[in-house]
Amino acid sequence: LGGVSRATVFWHFSDKASLFREAFNRLTEPFRESLEQSFDELEPEKRLHEQLALYRTYTLQHREALEGFIRWAIEAPVFRDWLITTLLDMHQRFAGALTEIVAEIVPPDQDPEAIATGLVVLLDGDVFLSWFDTSPRRAEERSRAVEAYLAMMPRRRPQNG
Repeated sequence: LGGVSRATVFWHFSDKASLFREAFNRLTEPFRESLEQSFDELEPEKRLHEQLALYRTYTLQHREALEGFIRWAIEAPVFRDWLITTLLDMHQRFAGALTEIVAEIVPPDQDPEAIATGLVVLLDGDVFLSWFDTSPRRAEERSRAVEAYLAMMPRRRPQNG
């Protein structure tokens, strides 16, 4: 515990659940803050790529810690409900941010929420698969799949003005 006694830790945190929640909140704080960043000065396409890059960077940089928290929650049911609720909340916020951007890119007759959800599913699938398949070649294939999905996304026609 880095030179801190167990008694000191449990004086500050009343129980393991409180310690778990605080540690996870600190781990996910950078991602939550990135969702609040304003990229309004960027064009929608660039904003979309920035949001996707933030997700990828965050999940790559914190892979082991995220994996450990998920494993811990699976093994300790007392943490499971809280973790699932917290992860799903962040997931919805991220999907919401993507939906807002996609709505600016696609024609009005398209469903931006469905398109953004498809992107999130691809990203989540990539993270999940990366836990089992660590091959750099397969990681690159999954990354190209996300780029192919983006390329297939319908775009608004430029307005003549």
